[in-house]
Amino acid sequence: MHHSHTQGSSGPVTGMIPDSAIAQSATALMRAAASPMLYHHCARAYLFAAALATRDQVRYDAELCYRGALLHDLGLTPNFTGPDCSRSVEQRQRHRFCKATATLLRRRRLSRRPSRST
Repeated sequence: MHHSHTQGSSGPVTGMIPDSAIAQSATALMRAAASPMLYHHCARAYLFAAALATRDQVRYDAELCYRGALLHDLGLTPNFTGPDCSRSVEQRQRHRFCKATATLLRRRRLSRRPSRST
């Protein structure tokens, strides 16, 4: 089934989850760390945000929106709460994920800069 993009949107239409490696990593992290109820709550947060942006014709970065919505309650999970969270495997995964996200965002900013002609 083909889904079109909203005019001017950098993200998918409502109901579609980004499928990049970094989005899949966020999904795997949240599925491993959270209860099914919390995971689905966070996934719905993205779907509602995407639906509202699409309805209002607001441009948005679907991957960034997805990761933010999906991971917004990660601190409520046992492995990311309390004094021992820095020692957990999930903490190391989250650190690698955050580093990869920062690199992706930096590359996107650099690629969007206008070139200077002298």
